Amino acid sequence: MKNFDKNYLRIYIDIGKSEYSEDEKKSATELLIDIANNLCNDSKLKYDISGSGYGISKGDGFIGERSLKNKIESKGFKNLFGFTVHSNDHTYKSGFSIFSNEHVINRIDMYFSWPYEDFKSLDKAIQIIKMVSDKLKIDYAYAYSDDKTLFENGEGRIKTYIFSSILKVPEQERIWEDKLLEILKGTIKKLYPINVFNKRQIEGLGNIQPEKQIEVSDENQIWIFDPINLRAENVKVRMKVID
Repeated sequence: MKNFDKNYLRIYIDIGKSEYSEDEKKSATELLIDIANNLCNDSKLKYDISGSGYGISKGDGFIGERSLKNKIESKGFKNLFGFTVHSNDHTYKSGFSIFSNEHVINRIDMYFSWPYEDFKSLDKAIQIIKMVSDKLKIDYAYAYSDDKTLFENGEGRIKTYIFSSILKVPEQERIWEDKLLEILKGTIKKLYPINVFNKRQIEGLGNIQPEKQIEVSDENQIWIFDPINLRAENVKVRMKVID
């Protein structure tokens, strides 16, 4: 059995929009900060802004709260296309990336990770999902526990060698990335311990029996599965991309 080190939540937001406004970027940024302050005991959170003109490229690439406010007040949100928050010890991490060009499926990708304690520590994902759903339109989300090789942003894997480490993207992740637009038509990646399904996905999962269902906004539902029954239920899913 795999040794769990962290819990992970990935959220897909506003898939297929042609453009993401400054207000949406502002909401996503402020939301990440609020969630970090709610869930993380570290009072000295660090931040990073991806985008032209913010000047965060030297040193470790992360800034404190005062510098963050100065950057935002000076440059605004127009050129922002990504944002990251982490604790000093990096045990808590969260971020988002905005994809909006002709070479990708437009979307906001959001991720969160925090330390694994026991199976119940994954329940923080439900709290995060509810906070995000109150502010932004979730199209799909899933949460699970994993080991320390998981690289949160994009679900790559860190391969460690004697003198170096390399980030590799598993083939199943490449396959999944090509199917993201199908999320709006009912496709899922696979069943995870905690999932957020949209209306079309729910319609295609009529023969699946979760342990618990929780209503959230935009006709979405959180589906929770007992890990003991998860594999058996996953076999029944037709509209999934990976096993």
